[in-house]
Amino acid sequence: MVNQSTELKQLNTKLDRVLGTMATKDDLRDIESRMATKEDLQVLDEKVDRVIDAMVTRDEFEEFRLEVRSDIAELRESIQRLTTSIDKLAKAFSDLQSEYAAIKMQMSRYDRWFKEIAEKVGIELRP
Repeated sequence: MVNQSTELKQLNTKLDRVLGTMATKDDLRDIESRMATKEDLQVLDEKVDRVIDAMVTRDEFEEFRLEVRSDIAELRESIQRLTTSIDKLAKAFSDLQSEYAAIKMQMSRYDRWFKEIAEKVGIELRP
């Protein structure tokens, strides 16, 4: 009997521990009050649908990526052509500057010669 009494006490202790860890009706009501309602889930579902509609697929993204790469390649080619054109213009400008300097020098010589000739011949030059 002592043995049965001890076993009953041990069983009672175990049951108390188990009951202490079990949820009560109040605990369940508290959990239930925190759970989403059907309306909450519908609102969430609508929001998720809007997000999904706004997202792009991998195929759409890949298509966009290829378009951007193509555009970048075209821009690089265009920049290269513009750079080549600017280089040609810069060379032409430099050539014109050199030619202008040579013409200016020649005009200066002509002006000096005309003055010398005018002095020797006795003609007055007017501007």
